[in-house]
Amino acid sequence: MHSTLVTKYFSKPHFFYLAILSFGINLGFTFELNYLSSIFKFFDAETYQLSYLWLVPPTMGLIVQPLIGQISDGTSTRWGKRRPYIIVCGILAVLSFFLLSSVTTLFAAAVLILILNIGINGCVATLLALTTDMSTEEERSKAFALQAFMAGIGSALAVGLPYLMNKLFLFFPRPPLLGQRKIPANFELSFITICILMTLAIFISIRKVKEPVSSYKTATKMEESYHKKIASYFRRSRRIFIDIALNLKKTSTTFKRICCIHSLACFGVYIFFIYFTTVLTQNFYSSPTSEFGDSVQSAQLFQQATLDASKYLSIGQYVTVLYSLFLFFLLEYISKAKLIHGISLLSGGIGMAMIGFAHTHFTVLIAMIGVGIMNGSLATLSFTIVSRILPKGKSGVYFGIFNISVTVTQIFGGLLLSPVYRYFFGGHTSYMLLLSAALIIVSASLWLREAYRSPEFSVKIN
Repeated sequence: MHSTLVTKYFSKPHFFYLAILSFGINLGFTFELNYLSSIFKFFDAETYQLSYLWLVPPTMGLIVQPLIGQISDGTSTRWGKRRPYIIVCGILAVLSFFLLSSVTTLFAAAVLILILNIGINGCVATLLALTTDMSTEEERSKAFALQAFMAGIGSALAVGLPYLMNKLFLFFPRPPLLGQRKIPANFELSFITICILMTLAIFISIRKVKEPVSSYKTATKMEESYHKKIASYFRRSRRIFIDIALNLKKTSTTFKRICCIHSLACFGVYIFFIYFTTVLTQNFYSSPTSEFGDSVQSAQLFQQATLDASKYLSIGQYVTVLYSLFLFFLLEYISKAKLIHGISLLSGGIGMAMIGFAHTHFTVLIAMIGVGIMNGSLATLSFTIVSRILPKGKSGVYFGIFNISVTVTQIFGGLLLSPVYRYFFGGHTSYMLLLSAALIIVSASLWLREAYRSPEFSVKIN
């Protein structure tokens, strides 16, 4: 029975190679997402500055994903409409990782993080649109589930890299913990590993995935006329964003409601990644609520907490991989995607609340199971639900709009998080985790309400 399912859903080669691309993208994206606070801390950033520095990823997501999605919707080249953007954006992401370990200032690191996010967001936008272009409605949920599974493998590897590279120094000479270089040696080796694996994933997928001719040679005369009017996409990006705004105005009430509910959960996850390592530093190493730059001892405690975070986040990613695989087969029989998604988010919210109170490693390990389930659902079911209500031929721009709903919330929240952390919570990051849990639990409740209020919008897989 299961072998028949595997043969059925893995028999399409382009689905597999798109999943390879998802592996490479998420390898870099997850590493950045999980260790961005640590990277900034290595460059002597203060804790209260983190939410401001973290504005870079959502801001680039807000600009790049809808822009690349809109442009690629109307692109017509002999290489396809999406693949050229994957190549260019992939190169930007790889070069940023390669250069990050050699800079010495916080400003230079922030600039490279900005370029990195341009590359990653461009790859994400084109991958989502390309998957929609190359799959039928019946195949789409399975394609996203397969990508989530491969992305989970990449993510699990990414979050465990600093810990694994640190273990290498048991067999090789270990550099000083704090030396001339701002980035520790185990992170430098992690950057190099990610560069190699991302390059291979992008090269293999671009070589093997062939976009159908009809996807870029059957543009309507109206579309051709529109693109003749814009001699340069980037010089006249204002026109593109006007079109995005017009498309947003035309979206259904259901789409807008789903975007709002989804953005609450993503904002909660955003808070979690900013403050998770600092929570471990305060709860397990009795680090004071004063700032990182106070002493070398504080820096060493934070680096130790980063290694702990690597272990815990790895466990969460393993759960994400297994849960994505579980959803891959579950969707064959269960149609209520919103109900499953709501329950999954609820488990993640409870897990984050446990971490906020945790003072034992066992508690964090149990909590990361719930967080892994939540992340697996966010990577699979949210895109599955949205993909079924998108207008045909507009997947690029509408996935970009879907991302806008997340990034706008994160940008707005990021501006407020620092004052909340510094003045309202008195520098106690545990309270930030509880705020994160509250937002996710509210989102889960709204998803459950959606499932019972409008069952006709639940995803149905025959």
